[in-house]
Amino acid sequence: MNILFLEDEPTIQEVLTEYMHIQGYEVTCVQDGEEALRLLEARSFDMAVLDIMVPGVSGLEVLRYIKEKRTET
Repeated sequence: MNILFLEDEPTIQEVLTEYMHIQGYEVTCVQDGEEALRLLEARSFDMAVLDIMVPGVSGLEVLRYIKEKRTET
């Protein structure tokens, strides 16, 4: 499973990414909503884990994009 992980707090990102890797998931980490949207336009993901309060575009806006344009996620 390929996961897009949006989290701007480095410690949380590091710990949760490591945990997901241990579980066998492929994880792509981003720290802001703009970067998440760029990746979603370029490739597909099986799942997205989104922090709501991130710089720039919020996690909720990224979720709206996923619901409208990337329904396979």
